[in-house]
Amino acid sequence: MMALIGDWGDMETMLKNFANRAVREKISALIDAAKAEDQKALEGILQLSGQM
Repeated sequence: MMALIGDWGDMETMLKNFANRAVREKISALIDAAKAEDQKALEGILQLSGQM
């Protein structure tokens, strides 16, 4: 994700990247994918603990 945003040392570039809709959409897709993986992991943990 940092490759999309830029380096912390160059705040101006980071802000320009955040202003780019395509960059924000890619970041959103990464967040959605991470959420789906987290939900799968939680379901697995709950099944193993007998809470499902």
